[in-house]
Amino acid sequence: MIRLVIAVVLLLATMAIAIPAITDATQTRTTTEYDAAADRIERAGRELVMNEDATRSRLYAATRHVDITIPVQSLTAPETEFVAIGGSPNTVGNQPVVTYALSATSAKTSASRRVISLPVPVRTPQGPVVFQSAGSHNIILSLVRERSRTVIVITRE
Repeated sequence: MIRLVIAVVLLLATMAIAIPAITDATQTRTTTEYDAAADRIERAGRELVMNEDATRSRLYAATRHVDITIPVQSLTAPETEFVAIGGSPNTVGNQPVVTYALSATSAKTSASRRVISLPVPVRTPQGPVVFQSAGSHNIILSLVRERSRTVIVITRE
């Protein structure tokens, strides 16, 4: 009986140490994925500006497609509340940022923000492009000339 009690106490102590480490690892993995998506957006935008000419219409504009994957909640990925390109949800947009927030059940509840360094301004016509469901999502970067300036227009596919 004493051996059983000692085994249970050791099991609980081990779990108390392991669970925070697992939670931290899943958050780090998900954050790394979103930072990689921001890097892909930045590379696509820079490539667009350096290699293409801007047009007056998005219909004829040079474009780049970028895939953003929101992982399904599991033991290896916390639930994601949102991923937004162009600003936080419920804002005007037109900002060169990627914002994301992990679920309130995780230890990290505040939104994280990653600035995208682009050589021209960003425009998001319908406000920030926001994704809330798990899965693969695409955005389109278009090089457009508006009012005598070149901008990258970001929309969802």
